[in-house]
Amino acid sequence: MRNIFFCLVASILILFSVPLSAASMNPAQDAVQKASSTEKAPPAGTAAPAEKAAPAGGNALVRVDQGVYGFSDHAKKKLEDRLAKLNAKYDVHVGVVFLKKLPAGKTAEHEAKAIVEGGNGYEQGSKGSMVLLVATDSRDYYIATGRNLNKIITSKEGIPYIENRILKDLKDNDYEKAATHFAGAVEKELAYYEENGEPYDPSKTFSVLALLIAVLGSGAAGIGVRSYLISQMSNVHHAADADVYLDKESFELTGESDTFLYTKVKSVPKRKHSSSRSSDSGSTGGGGGKF
Repeated sequence: MRNIFFCLVASILILFSVPLSAASMNPAQDAVQKASSTEKAPPAGTAAPAEKAAPAGGNALVRVDQGVYGFSDHAKKKLEDRLAKLNAKYDVHVGVVFLKKLPAGKTAEHEAKAIVEGGNGYEQGSKGSMVLLVATDSRDYYIATGRNLNKIITSKEGIPYIENRILKDLKDNDYEKAATHFAGAVEKELAYYEENGEPYDPSKTFSVLALLIAVLGSGAAGIGVRSYLISQMSNVHHAADADVYLDKESFELTGESDTFLYTKVKSVPKRKHSSSRSSDSGSTGGGGGKF
């Protein structure tokens, strides 16, 4: 009897010393945990639509009409990749368009500005848009800058710098090289603005050409001074003509004659470079002309 009593007391103590089980937890907490365990997580690397950022800059526009020679498919793809990286890096939209012919009644300036002003998905990037448009048949070109970008690449200094880089290639019908030099010049001006906070001005930068001209000029001046000093020497004189060196006792000219056949002269007028310049006060800027 005493053993049975002790067993009963031990059982009661063990029962009360066991910690609460999961079944004694708050039912509301159970429901929350169950819901969180069944919720599906988004796939790795996938962002929610509201958090997806728009890409910086615009896609590269490189349009080359059929019949425009001097521009290979490989060069076009290479230019597209280069401009795409430039657009993304500086948050701009720079493009190149080579037309066979301009639309009837339209100018290169009108067509270029219509691209940078017209929207249609082209105007992308917080710093604006820009396009080089070339019409090969009429040999017209125009570089247009849209709003914002016309304050970074100005019509007064920035556009002439680009023109100087591409005009020789355009005159040689090397459109592939012209487009490459255009991209390089634009990238240089954008990088300069980002670093210095002001538009690129070639007159403020060191010029190797100016240094070369200065060296050649000083050399010519030195030669001139030397020649002048030599001419002042009393025992040195230039001979007036070749007869001075002729020994008249050993030479006698008995006769002379000239035979004239014909002359053919063909004159070809040199193509004059004409250019037009836009003001940067409005929504666009730029410049262009004939090549």
